[in-house]
Amino acid sequence: MLLGRSHLQKLFQEVGSMGVMELFHKMKIDTAKRMIREGQLNFTQIADQLGYSSIHYFSRQFKKSVTCLLRSMLSP
Repeated sequence: MLLGRSHLQKLFQEVGSMGVMELFHKMKIDTAKRMIREGQLNFTQIADQLGYSSIHYFSRQFKKSVTCLLRSMLSP
């Protein structure tokens, strides 16, 4: 049985609290955080291993993710 993209996204959102792409990006950022903690690779190497097109794009995505997390933690 093959599922279309829109049908898969609809099913995914019914089950979870986020969409497929949101989960995919969250997983990449979580992996980046783990790799940073491990300290084996620099940021450029981490961006490359996770498939980001450039260190600049990775940096923007990482900062956006961390900022959203901090805002949600600090809001009353």
